[in-house]
Parts: sequence; structure tokens; C-alpha cells
Amino acid sequence: MAAGNDSVVGNVRVDTFLTNYSERFAQDPNAYIAGQAATMIPVQNQSGYFATWDRSYWLRDEMEPRPYGGAPVQATMGVGRKDYFIDEYALEWFVDDRFRANVAGPANTNPYGASDFGAVEFLTQKALLRRDRMISTTIFNPDSWNYNYAGVASAPNATQFISFDQTGANPVATIDVWKRQTQLATGLRPNTLILGIKVIDNLRLNPYIQDLIKYSQIGVATEQLLATLFGVDRVLVAQSIYNAAAENVDPAASENYQWNIPANAMWLGYIAPNGALNTPTAVIGFTWAGLLNQLGGTGRSEQGFVVRRGRDDRAASDWYHVHDAISYKIASSELGTYATNVVSL
Repeated sequence: MAAGNDSVVGNVRVDTFLTNYSERFAQDPNAYIAGQAATMIPVQNQSGYFATWDRSYWLRDEMEPRPYGGAPVQATMGVGRKDYFIDEYALEWFVDDRFRANVAGPANTNPYGASDFGAVEFLTQKALLRRDRMISTTIFNPDSWNYNYAGVASAPNATQFISFDQTGANPVATIDVWKRQTQLATGLRPNTLILGIKVIDNLRLNPYIQDLIKYSQIGVATEQLLATLFGVDRVLVAQSIYNAAAENVDPAASENYQWNIPANAMWLGYIAPNGALNTPTAVIGFTWAGLLNQLGGTGRSEQGFVVRRGRDDRAASDWYHVHDAISYKIASSELGTYATNVVSL
């Protein structure tokens, strides 16, 4: 919580409403993948351009013998550009003094307690949820990538593969084909695999995978073990959910609760660990550091967004704001492969 040097402590008085149990539905921060599914680059301005280098120039063999007394042959380079634009997203939450009146403790102690921590947690969840919604529409979109495949039960054509839960499926060989395809086109071997929740559930029980790992130390298809099998640096499992319904629409309707990332989809690509000049990557996450530093300074969260607190005496309340300024952009469509219907269930 961005609260300066405040030490947020306190004891909550228990009564018939404010019990020592509070039902909440905060998702595990590890369920969100947006922070790992892009190369994060802080920028000072809300909009601008970044250079794109034509891969054909990088991969062409142009060196020639240098003649006596002559200059080397001159290399050529094709440079283009793409633009970015960043919106600021924000949300407010109030903590009324009537809630804080139920916080009791020794004299001269900090008055902030569970209600304030709850406000920060609530707003943090909202910011993480917004990022996963954004990364979902950016990455899990067939229009974003040069390579798109769909799983089928049998006899796949050039843009299909056998779904991983079907007879004859070989997940490792299928992903190896896609890795080689990307490497042949770009010179870069994919390092990141993002799995929908149904895909990871299938792979953990997949007979082919089970046979490969049965003699391993733990014999369980963890994300780390799957990364080793598939020859990538990391496997990310998309587990966050959201409520697609408007406020006051039946909160019990199960169809309103959906996965942020399609449960039956998968993405394979190259994500550069750090943004740098002449460093290709599939997806860039531009964060408007110029604004966020101004809003939060050193109070920026571990994820990069800002939670601020202020006082509204007219409302006898403290307000909390969460601010995020981020935009996800496809940098290189050649560096990603998108697959749907990965399992048939």
C-alpha cells in the first residue's frame, strides 16, 4: 500500500456484522499473466513510435571479399516504424470513517487497519484484471499472428493439428514443428508458451506426456517440467477469471464468469526478457512511466501501477485510487503462433 511511512495495523472490534471472517474472492496474483506475457518498456510520453527492422536484411548474407585498396561492400537496412498510444486507467474506492470506527487499539497507534488493506487489495485486483483483459485481446487474437492453427480429431491439413486429447496426438512434436517454423522465419527460437486452463489440465494427464515423465524425479507434469519437455524457457498458465455481466445482473449466473484467456487455446512465441535497441520481441507492454512516476513516485507497486490515498473531509472518508497507464502492442507478428481447439473437451 502506498501510504508513506504509515504502519497499517489495528484490531477489529467484532460485532454481529463485522465478524473476524470476511468473505472475499481475491484471485491469487500468480493467476494473472499479463506482466510476464510481454516485454515491458517504460516510456516518458503517452504516444510515440518505435523502430521496426526488416528481418530479411538481418538474415541476408552480404559479405564479399574486399578488393585491394577498396572499401568493404556496404550493407543495406530496411527500417520501418510502428506507433503506440497509452490510455490511463483508474478506479476509486472510499473507506468511510464509520468502518474505521470499528478499529480499536492502544492510544497513539496508527488508525489504519483491515478496511484500508481491503481497499488496496480490491484495487490491486482490479488493476491486474484489467491487464489480463488487455493481454487477452492482444495475444489471443488470430489477426495478430502470422501462424494460426486449429485442433481437429484426425487428418489435419496444413493449418490444423491433432487436438492433444485425441488418439495419435503428439504435443511435443507439434510444438517442435511450430518452434522450427518460427526459427526458420526469424532466426529466433520461441521461449514462451502460454496455456489455457483446459490445455494444462489435459497435459498433466496426457498419456504421451505421462509416459515421457514417468521416470522423472517427481513424475508430475508441472509448469517447470513441461517447459523442459517443450524446450522453452517458461510455461505460463492463464488462470484468471472475470465477470462479464454488468453490475446488478444476476451474480449467481455461472455463464457470466469467464476465463480471461480462452481456456482451450495456446500461444507460443518469443518474448525478449528486457527491452533494448535492436531486440525483437513478439509483444511489448508500454508503461507510461512519465505519468505514473508523477502520480506515485516511489509508491509504485511491484507490478508498476500506483495506489494513492487521500482524505475527503466532506464525506468523512479516505479515498483510494489505483492508476495504471499501459498499452500492449504486437511488435513482431512473425514471432507468435496461436492455436485454438487444443483439446476437444
